[in-house]
Amino acid sequence: MRRLLEIEFLKLGYYRTFQVIVGLYGLLIVLMFLSFNELTVGPFQVLSKESFKFPYVWQNVAFLSKFLNLYLAIAVVFIITNEFSYRTVRQNIIDGLTRKQVVLSKFWVILLLALGATLTMGLVSVVLGIADSRVITWSLFTQRIDFVAGFFVHAFGIFSLAALLAYLFRKNGLTILVFLPYVMFVESIIRNLIDAPFVKYFPVKTFTDLIYVPYTNLPKEGAESFGLSQNAVPVENLVIGLAYALAFHLLAYLYLKNRDL
Repeated sequence: MRRLLEIEFLKLGYYRTFQVIVGLYGLLIVLMFLSFNELTVGPFQVLSKESFKFPYVWQNVAFLSKFLNLYLAIAVVFIITNEFSYRTVRQNIIDGLTRKQVVLSKFWVILLLALGATLTMGLVSVVLGIADSRVITWSLFTQRIDFVAGFFVHAFGIFSLAALLAYLFRKNGLTILVFLPYVMFVESIIRNLIDAPFVKYFPVKTFTDLIYVPYTNLPKEGAESFGLSQNAVPVENLVIGLAYALAFHLLAYLYLKNRDL
């Protein structure tokens, strides 16, 4: 693992696009919450500064931050497609790496990227929670902290899906043109065309339902009646989401196993 990561970090040191995307991600997430005041839909104030006190801050920051995971997934696409564009994969194989190690090296990078995004989200949550909470106790601090785990699985899953498509298409432009529409609306259209209970287990649906609504200022009864109430991350989605992420990397390996590089 250590050797594979050392090789990857050496290569990432020359990937300016990756560095710019990751740097802008950190800037975007900080600016988003520094400038955020409230969210009002029609006559209803859905979010306010009160929404970012403990314990609700975990859920709300995770919900808003998960949309930036699509942005970071673009970095994953560039990491992998550049390997094929510059024939780095072929050179790595010549230098002694196996195809399994090639996929594993990207697996570890994606895992660390997901952990980094989760750490960033967690730090922002802590800062906002401390700033906006009048009272902080250990009980309040740890309530709803399961949304941090939900955010990690969402990030890891979305990044892994982007990685699989990058292995399949090998071109950054084509991969992005397939990945973004699929995540944003194509899977939703497919689910709507299939009248079966298993559609809730489609990958993007599984990841989305980890954190599907923020904790709102709406009255509890009204929020529940409109499906705007979520009190915890579904354990089922955590397990299935992790299984999907691992399966994507396994499929990538099986695809590359006998392919011409």
